[in-house]
Amino acid sequence: MSDLSNEQLEHQRLVATLQERERQLEEAMKVGRIVAWEWSIPTDQVTRSFDSKGLTDVANTLEKFLAYIHPEDRAVVRGALVATIEHDAPYIVTYRSVIGGVQRWFDARATLRRGPDGRPQKLVGVVVEITSLKELEFRLAQSQKLEAIGLLAGGIAHDFNNVLTAIQCNAQLLLTGAEDDRTLVSEILQASERAASLTQQLLAFSRRQFIRHAPVDLAKVVDEVLNLTRRTLGEDIEIQVELGAGDWWVLGDAGQLSQVLLNLVLNARDALPSGGKVRVCASVTALERVRAEALGLSAGDWVLLQVIDNGLGMDAVTRARIFEPFFTTKELGRGTGLGLSTVYGTVSQLGGTIAVDSELGKGTRFDVYLPLTTRPAERSAPAQPRTTTPATVLLTEDDRAIRELAGSVLTRAGHRVTLAENGSLALTAAQLMGDIDLLVTDVVMPVMGGMALAKKLRVERPGLKVLFMSGYTDDAVFRHGVVESKTPLLRKPFSPQGLLDAVSDALLGPATPLE
Repeated sequence: MSDLSNEQLEHQRLVATLQERERQLEEAMKVGRIVAWEWSIPTDQVTRSFDSKGLTDVANTLEKFLAYIHPEDRAVVRGALVATIEHDAPYIVTYRSVIGGVQRWFDARATLRRGPDGRPQKLVGVVVEITSLKELEFRLAQSQKLEAIGLLAGGIAHDFNNVLTAIQCNAQLLLTGAEDDRTLVSEILQASERAASLTQQLLAFSRRQFIRHAPVDLAKVVDEVLNLTRRTLGEDIEIQVELGAGDWWVLGDAGQLSQVLLNLVLNARDALPSGGKVRVCASVTALERVRAEALGLSAGDWVLLQVIDNGLGMDAVTRARIFEPFFTTKELGRGTGLGLSTVYGTVSQLGGTIAVDSELGKGTRFDVYLPLTTRPAERSAPAQPRTTTPATVLLTEDDRAIRELAGSVLTRAGHRVTLAENGSLALTAAQLMGDIDLLVTDVVMPVMGGMALAKKLRVERPGLKVLFMSGYTDDAVFRHGVVESKTPLLRKPFSPQGLLDAVSDALLGPATPLE
């Protein structure tokens, strides 16, 4: 009897210990904002270890779970699920959720379990909120990006001076009538196009952009980044580009990929204090199982981007720490040590990996493996040319030169145009105009911006069509309520024909909703 009582006491002690450990684990997971979950594939039921306030809400089926995910990330999550179930790929995915109107970031990882018949039975994993980490990562990336922009400034200034020289000289010759007018005007146009291209490349790199994973032409990224950096690297550094045959598109974000390549090229430059050679290579490579597992990737075809220099190289200790945040071999004041850690984080986020091979005195090679995807389908040209009947247009632009030039272009095309220099004056003008077919307005203006103007005019003119214009970066436009994918947006600088085409498209299309 006493033995049984001892067994019962021991059992009770073990149960109490287990309950206490479960309570501690639950508390730790709540503090860490971690949710353990299971998804039964046959029954489509999602269960969680505990409810974390608002973290996963009541998503008890896959479709309910996907409904909380940011629309731009749903395809990524679905793709990761399919790859895990059908190909046993590791389920590791980062995504955004919109919960209570607030965007939050999560990292999810899981393993696949199969039933006795070998069929996929369930996914078992955890999801961790990483919103704070993402915000910190973004600030670090911006800091590193500012450092790179400072390095680019000298080269960009050199190219802009060349462009301005061409414009000024040709304009002066045009005034004196010393040469054929058409030839001079053509030279001015070409120089201005080069200046616009430089500006767009710099903005594409520097802007606080929203990350969109989509098919990206890596060849275009390589071309744009190297055009931007050739002056910065110096005349004593030779750049060689070796692109493999065929098309190779990667699934990622063009801005992020540009930053990855720029960081690696600038790192190669720093390894060549006395000059040398930098090779940028891209190709499609087939990874066999053993090599793929060593890299932490799945077997198959990957895009391989390589940056190779014949510079100083690294010893084993430096190689082991090269991707650590804030680790740098540069002297104080010459770098933050964020460049290569940013590269590593970005490549990992894109679903790839990066490896380094280097020896002292024998140069360095960075191998970046990126997920291969298919070229997007070409958009078919419209069957009929864009033609519109003359329309009544209210054009609002605070820059006088652009306002008058755009008004002149539209007037010559037969449109009836009223000009206003800000939103407040545009409202006054609209009261005298009667019917208005199209509002063409700059986004960012003093007194009243373009979105506020459009919304006020829509109150009395629900069918009013709107075309926004802007030379600002994506985040500035977005902060003013304009989402390019939903509302027509004409980017500056634009050509006369570009303006006419955008106006025709806006007039022929529906009156899009204003977010």
